[in-house]
Amino acid sequence: MDSRSRIEKELEQLVAEISILEQTAESIRQRLSLAEASYSEHRQTCDTLNALKNEKPNIEALVSIGSGSYIKCTIIDVENVLLNMGGNVYVEKKVDDAIKIIEERANNILKFRDNLQQQLVNVIAKLEEARRRLAELSRSMEGGRTA
Repeated sequence: MDSRSRIEKELEQLVAEISILEQTAESIRQRLSLAEASYSEHRQTCDTLNALKNEKPNIEALVSIGSGSYIKCTIIDVENVLLNMGGNVYVEKKVDDAIKIIEERANNILKFRDNLQQQLVNVIAKLEEARRRLAELSRSMEGGRTA
């Protein structure tokens, strides 16, 4: 195989690699966005529970039912929370215990997010290197030189 054919083949491989790396980076960015939203939801839940535990029973509240709509309700039990344990299994927990569990989940989300951020940094570094090599090979093809 002559050097021009070798360069063309490497160019094709780099274009494919760049495409895959770009898709991977976008996928990681989407997962990061979901992790951030989940973390924010967990923090908001902890804040709400911390405020709620200092209230007396039978307080009025507005509960979101989605689409910017709310209903008025009365919270009769401010000491216990139904907590989703996965698989549509809910257990009743004391507010402080629920807060600890939710904070632990939030910390796990942060660890997951940090891992995703490191993955993104690695993918971007590979992407930049592939783009650099592609530009280098393209210049050598234009100049009639071989890399």
